[in-house]
Amino acid sequence: EVVEQRAVDVGESQLVAILSRFTGTLAQVPPMHSALKREGQPLYRLARKGIVVERAARTVAVKRLWLIAWDRLRPIIGVECGKGLYVRTLAQDIGAALGCGAHLGALRRTHVGAFDVADAIDLEALEQQPPAGRRERLMPVDTLLQTLPRVDLDHEASEQLEHGRQIACAAASVQRARVYGPHGRLLGVAAVDGGMLIARRLLSVERTLESEV
Repeated sequence: EVVEQRAVDVGESQLVAILSRFTGTLAQVPPMHSALKREGQPLYRLARKGIVVERAARTVAVKRLWLIAWDRLRPIIGVECGKGLYVRTLAQDIGAALGCGAHLGALRRTHVGAFDVADAIDLEALEQQPPAGRRERLMPVDTLLQTLPRVDLDHEASEQLEHGRQIACAAASVQRARVYGPHGRLLGVAAVDGGMLIARRLLSVERTLESEV
């Protein structure tokens, strides 16, 4: 059902000027088609039933917002933002500010933290690589944990942590840490509470056991 029609009469300079208004700290109302929950039910399920509920505005951050390519009806915009931003809502808000309305036509994530799409390889291309080539292209798993402080344990402490025991830890000023055992083997992620290291997510280790009957 068409509920409203507006003319699209927007110039490139007008769009660029509007974009500057959407940088910095913003108050954004999450869309109904989102995974946020209301009384245990995701909003998108309510939206599919035609139910609209009030949503509280959330504080989000847009570090940079720029025009990549100009097209009168389908401009391409770059966004550098913090977590929690809904780009779909940002597009709608920009359209409302322009007076013509707008919606998100496509979304491509090009950079997350230390990861850039320029360094990525698709699964099909990876599968065509020999085993040595695959290992060279794949990053080690602890690349994901570089923002956490590192804690190294000796063999005895590693065994205790892997069996669920708490370990005394001098790094009392941190809340979470990436934990390594002997020879730099990543054990996983642990919490630090009251001077004790408590396992939270540990990597599975294959063990070979020999028994004599």
